[in-house]
Amino acid sequence: MSRESEILELQEIVNNSTIEEYFEKGGNNNSQARYIFEVSKYVVNNDKSVFVPLQPRIRDMSDPAWMKSLCYCLAILRRYKMDLTIQTIKNECSSLPRSTGFGRVSELEMFWRQMKAVSRGISDQSFSDRVYEFANPQ
Repeated sequence: MSRESEILELQEIVNNSTIEEYFEKGGNNNSQARYIFEVSKYVVNNDKSVFVPLQPRIRDMSDPAWMKSLCYCLAILRRYKMDLTIQTIKNECSSLPRSTGFGRVSELEMFWRQMKAVSRGISDQSFSDRVYEFANPQ
């Protein structure tokens, strides 16, 4: 084997290892988050008609269920240090709550378990049963 072919083979190994490490460590996710963040900075409040469909349409943040969901999402994003996603949300929302109400990881996990239990309860009912329950509240 010639020296040049050895170098090319070693370079191929380095390239493949780098690509594997990049994806394993979340490099692709980070690149996408950076891209979306930069697009959001440019699109928000841009008056060009081509960007109107991309602009945020956040209407009423005063609904308690909506706010609780937002706080939960923010707490998860903070927990996993997804700062670019949080910055993108800040670009698109007029205001975000400073505190999420979830001080510990155990509170996040407990809330998640509660949501799963509610979801399972809903999935146990047929659509007709849910319509009947909605039409005839007790």
